Amino acid sequence: MDIRLQRVVSSPRLTRSLRVYRKTGRFGKGGWIETTTSPEYFDIRGVAHPATEKELRQVPEADRPTAAYAFLTNSQLLVTNSDTPGDSDEVQINGAGDKYKIISSFPWDAYWGYLSIGTRVKGD
Repeated sequence: MDIRLQRVVSSPRLTRSLRVYRKTGRFGKGGWIETTTSPEYFDIRGVAHPATEKELRQVPEADRPTAAYAFLTNSQLLVTNSDTPGDSDEVQINGAGDKYKIISSFPWDAYWGYLSIGTRVKGD
């Protein structure tokens, strides 16, 4: 039996609510100009679970955290190479307290979904 990721991440019984925080802005003179002081957010549905060793192997070795979460979604989450908090998407599971900064995101399962890896944001 062939099960597509698209069916899994679209199922209300298998997914949970994920709140994605994203800074907004525009390019202007001198580079990126933020339009708000705090990130905006939107809700999506997806599968969230502690990342497995196999999933962590998809991340470059220097960037591999010791503990991380994996997110399977229909929407690609954004990643930046910056260490500044809030520069990439941050995901909050079910509106709970912990946020996870997305460090890797790529197409998964023949492009029917995305696998993103996030590490816990310190201080939250």
